[in-house]
This record gives sequence, C-alpha cells and structure tokens, in this order.
Amino acid sequence: MERMEAIVPQVRRAGRRRVAPHEAFSGRIELRNLVRAIGSKLVAELLGVSRQQPSAWAASDRISAENRRKIADLYYVVDRLSQIVHPALLAQWLATPNVVFNGGRPQDVFRARGAAALIEVIDRAEQGGYA
Repeated sequence: MERMEAIVPQVRRAGRRRVAPHEAFSGRIELRNLVRAIGSKLVAELLGVSRQQPSAWAASDRISAENRRKIADLYYVVDRLSQIVHPALLAQWLATPNVVFNGGRPQDVFRARGAAALIEVIDRAEQGGYA
C-alpha cells in the first residue's frame, strides 16, 4: 500500500516549507502555539502529561488521537480566552483561583470538567459577565 504522502498532494503554507496533510493536522502546530502562549509546564499540567511530553511531541513523537483532542480543546480555550484576557496574562488566569469556579483554578476545572466549563465562563465574560 502506498504511503499517504505519495497519494495526497502537499499543502503549501505561505512562505514556508511544504507540509504534508498528516503533519498539518497532527496537533503539533497547535501545541507549538500553546507552548508559546502559556508555557510548556502549564500545557503539560493542563493535558495531564509529564513536563517533558510537549517537547517530545514537538520533536517527533506521534500524538495519540485522545491527546490531539485534548490539545485541540485547550487550543480553543486559549484562543477564546485571548479575546478577553491580555495574552501576557493567559497563563496567570488559568493558574489562579477564581471565584467563578468556587475558588478553583481554571486549569483544574479544565482537567476535571473539560473545555466546555471554561468556554461557558468565557462566553458569559464576552457578554459582560464576570470572568
């Protein structure tokens, strides 16, 4: 059986090297952006993996489907959060206890209840509620 790269044409990203479709959807791009936005340590904590795992994934390790989903969920949360919180304060917001979560940290809420619980709060904040 032929490899997917031989069958599917490569995707050109503006001004960059060609990226095969399986790389474009591997979760690595989102992971790199998350690490830049909130730091590798917090990304690892939010995803429930070792501190070294985000670096290993970025280097070459394959990311499981479950972890790609977690990365996508976290990426969506951080993207939405960046619309209401200054980018320099994203990690602080995620790691600081918040009255909206009964004194819990948003990062703990993400791990326990998933992205939806944080998105609900972000939606309310965008509509003028408290975050």
